[in-house]
Amino acid sequence: MTEDLGFLLARTSGMVVRAANGALEPHRLRARHLTLMRLVDRAALSQREISTNLGLDPSNVVNLIDELEAAKLISRSPDPRDRRTRLIALTESGRAHLAGAQDAAIQATNETIGALSAPERRQLIALLAKIVTTGA
Repeated sequence: MTEDLGFLLARTSGMVVRAANGALEPHRLRARHLTLMRLVDRAALSQREISTNLGLDPSNVVNLIDELEAAKLISRSPDPRDRRTRLIALTESGRAHLAGAQDAAIQATNETIGALSAPERRQLIALLAKIVTTGA
């Protein structure tokens, strides 16, 4: 099994997500919530852009947005260029919440991949980023 790339990626992903979800529990978030919050912290995006960036089905994105909006961590507003489109942005409360949650998730992830040295971590991130940006 240790030479099966699909298995290794899935198993590692599961380990990282479980660790992050555990660390995010006190923040009442899950890893997907945090990922979406990080994405819209840079700039307001449409639900379609979020779906594309996260590689998620639009219906799953709507559920995540609904949950974060109910918690007042993000807001929806009309796009001034297209009133049919809603832009999703982090609220001030969301921005404040993001900092602590992000630190907790990073620490949990670092503990999960603790067997890797710092250069190995950087290399793994670079390789995975290459796959995600060129293979999507």
